Amino acid sequence: MTNGQVIGRYRIIDKIGEGGVGSVFQAIDTRLGRVVALKFLRQRWQHDERLRARFRREALIAASLNHPNICTVHDIEEVDDRLFIVMELLRGRSLKCCVGEGGMGTSAIVDVGLQVASALATAHDCGVVHRDVKPANVFLCEDGVVKLLDFGVAKPAAAAPPEPAPEKETDPASDTGTGRLVGTVGYMSPEQTRGDVLDGRSDLFSLGVVLYEAATGVGPFDAPTPATVFELLFSFDPPPPTCLNASLPKGFNRIVQKALSKSTAGRYQSAGEMHYGLEALDLAVGTVEAPVPPMLRALRAATFARSA
Repeated sequence: MTNGQVIGRYRIIDKIGEGGVGSVFQAIDTRLGRVVALKFLRQRWQHDERLRARFRREALIAASLNHPNICTVHDIEEVDDRLFIVMELLRGRSLKCCVGEGGMGTSAIVDVGLQVASALATAHDCGVVHRDVKPANVFLCEDGVVKLLDFGVAKPAAAAPPEPAPEKETDPASDTGTGRLVGTVGYMSPEQTRGDVLDGRSDLFSLGVVLYEAATGVGPFDAPTPATVFELLFSFDPPPPTCLNASLPKGFNRIVQKALSKSTAGRYQSAGEMHYGLEALDLAVGTVEAPVPPMLRALRAATFARSA
């Protein structure tokens, strides 16, 4: 795809990103006159029916979730055998970039947690488990809004108790590698690594990992190999975040440790519950460097009022 190229009603402006299965371009919708992002399935997988189905599922799931903290999907199209998703254009950078640079204040971290929890509350309320909450899929917009991205491996939540048979996929684009469990090593919940049927509490574990890493600069189960990561996940209790970052309020330890409970029963039982815990901590932290716009707080309050 080259700058200036026209595909359907969209004119390519520039390439802005590369993901596991797709490439993202800034483009202009020549019919509506708006700037959008186009996510293309990579050329080598354009005829892989399994990945095409996953790509369509990503678009359908994301388009069904109407929330200010979830990236808006406008459409999915196919032109000249090129399958692509039309999304809102986001300006900013991923949480992964911010963590890598080591620069986030406590209140900013708490605000990221609040906004991601709000997005997950809506997804879970709609019966969707994200299954890949990680810093690379959390986008910090220039206006302070946080967006949860990439529902490519999302799946309907379990309506029944966990089953013994593992759920596996051969996924050439997965960070876990071909033939392994879908997700990203280091952010998966214990039940996800076992292949159990998942519910929203698995995403809350992953959010706990994200907040731990954002606050300390290291993941709670960082290790050189996937096998070692899984061993730590089941046998190791990471040190409280305040041991690595003394500027954190002690209440932050309680929230992260609860999210990282190895047992689903010991965790927050809903994203709304975790949101309330973070919001109470947010008040205790004091001044927020980047306040959440009042309209977004009102939208979040309405979301949780509906699910209460």
